Amino acid sequence: MLIAFTGPQSSGKSTLIDLLKDYTDKQHFDVVYIGSSTRSLKAKGYTINNIGETFNETQNAVVRNHLDNIKYYDKHSGNIVLDRCLLDGVVYTRYFYNQGKVSDTIMNHSEQVLKSYYSAYDIVFYLDPAGVPLVADNERSTDITFRKDIIEIFNEYLLEYKTTKLTGTIDNRLDIIKNIISNCR
Repeated sequence: MLIAFTGPQSSGKSTLIDLLKDYTDKQHFDVVYIGSSTRSLKAKGYTINNIGETFNETQNAVVRNHLDNIKYYDKHSGNIVLDRCLLDGVVYTRYFYNQGKVSDTIMNHSEQVLKSYYSAYDIVFYLDPAGVPLVADNERSTDITFRKDIIEIFNEYLLEYKTTKLTGTIDNRLDIIKNIISNCR
């Protein structure tokens, strides 16, 4: 099973993934967890968020990394949980495209990859950011306008791409995830 978490920055993805990891470990549920593509790319020297000048290269690498995660899943049996997915890559690419920082070629390629491969995900959990404060973690942007714009773009794509929307408290969200995952076991 290929499970992905998606949503704007500071919506609780990493927190829920950590809680899910504790739960699946206790339940002896065999799961491989793959961290955020943007964080791993930042470690390789790519600029992320709304800084830098290499937006085409960064966004292309982000989408390629998400595609590599799908290909990794195709080659291995078992369950994989992803912190972010192609939908995230395209949403952020769209933001930078709207700012004139990403070319038509990269934007079109990103959307084509999303259309071609989104169905590979068995479950995509969208974490609703409503009521979740924007918290600095030395990685994500804390620009409120940037976050608002990202949420608006997510809302546009959510009309076309199916997700399971998670709202409420962390415990409410985790209970929904546990229920879905337990039923798929």
